[in-house]
Amino acid sequence: MYKSSLLLFFSILVYSISAITITGKIIDDNGLPLPFVSVYVEGSTNGTTSNMDGEYFIKEDQRSFQLIYKFIGYKTIVKRVENQQIDQIIDIVLPAEVIGLEEVTIEANGLDPAYPVIRGAMKKRKFYLKEVEAYQCDVYVKGSERILDKPEKFMGYKVTDEMMGILDTQSNIVSLSESESKFYFKQPRTMKDEMISSKVSGDNSRLSWNGTSDVYFNLYEGLVEIYFNERGLVSPIAPSAMLYYKYKLLGSFYENGQKVYKIKVIPKRKIDPVFKGELFILDESFRIHSADLVVGKGAQIDFVDSVIFKQVNVPVNDSIWMPMSNTINYFFKMMGFKGEGYFTGVSSNYMLNPVFPKRFFKGELIAFKDGANDKDSIYWESSRPVVLTDEEHRDYKSRDSLHRYKTSRAYLDSVDSVNARFKLRDILLGYSKVNTSKKRTLFIQAPIQTIEYNTVQGLVIGTELRYSKWNDQKQQFWLIGNANYGIAEQAMNGFLYYKKRFDNKRSGSYMFKAGDEVVQFNRDEPITSLINSYITLTQETNYAKYYRKKYLRSSYIKEIFKSCYFTGKFEYANRVALANQSMFNLKDYEQKAFTSNHPVDGQVIGTDMFNNHNAMTIDLTLKYVIKEQYYTRPYEKIVVSAKYPTFYFNYRKGVKALWAISNYDHIDLRIKDDIDLKLLGIFSYNGGLGGFVRDINTPFIDYKHFNANQTYFTSFDIDDFKMLDYYAYSTTQNYIKLHMMHNFQGLILNKFPLIRKLKMYEVAGLNYLQVGAEQQYVEAYIGIEKLQTFRVELVTAFGNQQAFTTGIRIGLININNL
Repeated sequence: MYKSSLLLFFSILVYSISAITITGKIIDDNGLPLPFVSVYVEGSTNGTTSNMDGEYFIKEDQRSFQLIYKFIGYKTIVKRVENQQIDQIIDIVLPAEVIGLEEVTIEANGLDPAYPVIRGAMKKRKFYLKEVEAYQCDVYVKGSERILDKPEKFMGYKVTDEMMGILDTQSNIVSLSESESKFYFKQPRTMKDEMISSKVSGDNSRLSWNGTSDVYFNLYEGLVEIYFNERGLVSPIAPSAMLYYKYKLLGSFYENGQKVYKIKVIPKRKIDPVFKGELFILDESFRIHSADLVVGKGAQIDFVDSVIFKQVNVPVNDSIWMPMSNTINYFFKMMGFKGEGYFTGVSSNYMLNPVFPKRFFKGELIAFKDGANDKDSIYWESSRPVVLTDEEHRDYKSRDSLHRYKTSRAYLDSVDSVNARFKLRDILLGYSKVNTSKKRTLFIQAPIQTIEYNTVQGLVIGTELRYSKWNDQKQQFWLIGNANYGIAEQAMNGFLYYKKRFDNKRSGSYMFKAGDEVVQFNRDEPITSLINSYITLTQETNYAKYYRKKYLRSSYIKEIFKSCYFTGKFEYANRVALANQSMFNLKDYEQKAFTSNHPVDGQVIGTDMFNNHNAMTIDLTLKYVIKEQYYTRPYEKIVVSAKYPTFYFNYRKGVKALWAISNYDHIDLRIKDDIDLKLLGIFSYNGGLGGFVRDINTPFIDYKHFNANQTYFTSFDIDDFKMLDYYAYSTTQNYIKLHMMHNFQGLILNKFPLIRKLKMYEVAGLNYLQVGAEQQYVEAYIGIEKLQTFRVELVTAFGNQQAFTTGIRIGLININNL
């Protein structure tokens, strides 16, 4: 036993001694540092890249090996390391690649000799795309962003370094983060990241959002998906690439005895979603050797001016090449700010065609391992494959030091004390008091923010008190008290609300609420208080119809099994009819008059809508998301997308018990999805059907109401109708409804130079409603929108209960919260 232990000890010792570290700096012929040079051990996928200063670092266990230094546009250097057992410094000068000019033979059709090479790559594209059924590898990602220039003032405020979060005034770095992960891939394009370690400058307790997806791009895909462009970009070797690109052969060179063609990629039109730059393709095999491509504003990229993509592929065995380094640089200008950022990813230790356990790819895109953000500086110094620059070292040191100071109890208490002082602006914005160290906050809403006007209550004014507390597991509870007074109605209203979020990973929360409020007949409140106040005061039209509700309510939400969410609600309420109490308006129209507070027969002034009654309601909903995709972070699950439709099943029951008169059963089925059609845009639909399977006593409040609209304002919610009368189609009959919308994402408007700069997207849609066997309603619309913040639509509508109508609608983001 003793001899075995001793043998094991010496084996480990010998192994440790044999592992050596190579460091150095890579420069060009002029002595300038070369960033993002790929450095790897020949015959393996152990590699790294140089940092912004050209410095690199790599460990290798073999005693004799060859290091390959590879950079786009420069000659590949092979450095032999022989029988070494000590760490070494190896500096490298990379000369510019000597591109041999090909003997140009113009084809009969006048095309450049680059075209046969591109055609060869096109023919092999699908093969290389699917060549590897599955693989896994280690991926290191570093992201950094810095401000190059900033205005003196922004929105009237002086722009300071502290305001910007810039701690290193020499480098102007505003964000710096790193991550290490295990990356898994399976055809077709199924990916998963297991985050092993994460580091964020200034707060190591935070988890970075870096992932392999940030640096992943595959030119063998016909349409290359990138973060900065929703439509995708046409690959230079896509089947349809000849419609978008021209090509020019710049020359060739030899690397390890293999001929490599250097081809210039030229967009035929600046307005197309395409790359420009240089593509390097191997002779005979027609593999992509490397790429140096740029995307400009003409491709309708969002938030940035231009993006540079660099990729270096290396052989992982005798026949298969895989990406070793991907780098994405971007540049932006916005409201006087200029800056740049980059993500660089290094892939190593490839394992081809591993066998993954069943259900390994279950929609989890990124999963953080426990303790991913607990790694100390010693770990990172020995682990990160890309050396930090001096600026980055300084940024970590200064930010981390400042973070320790700013998270100290003394500092937090002093800041909270200063912020808690009453200020003049609190009269308009509300007053808040935060105790950061005890993780609690108190907010008092400014009465001026609550002001509204309607014909039932007249002028309404009130306030709201909100208290919340949270813990390190991101569990939180809210306690809210609301009180308001209707002057014309001479009545006090309000509610008390408690909500507890107890399980972030499974969306677990419950809520209790008790109140005495004036609410709309449609529980979804299709017209907001702000818009209703404006329309009532300026157009002498009172669309919103109200009743008084004294109630107790509770709800429970939980993901009961993967991708299936349950919501249960219970309410007992006393409902009281209300009549108009105020006829005030800012402008009197001769041909107009306020209607009664009667949703259907709006001309009968003072008529009660119903007899006062009690109602008990149970509302159960199941939501099932097919192929849900999500991130798993400590204490929370973040859903980001779904590959297939989402289904909803709702059952609502009126219970006749404890003096409640409602007695019915209602079922609603719904399906919705957003279908990415790549270059053609995104097609969305939301359809459903339902009805009352039992209707013994259904008060009008409990009818099926639809999200209608009669104002000039609309929302971005696909489930809303644009011009439907609020209660004309409310029903206890069976119904079918369908909403369809297509966002062309600039497919047409991008063709016009001046409009293209505005980044306006075209939208078109159709809404359909059928109630019973005879009542139908249809509306169609076209419009333009700006980054989902503003939209103008031309709408045409007609139906059994509504004459043919055409009108303009204006959409604002979050209009339903106004």
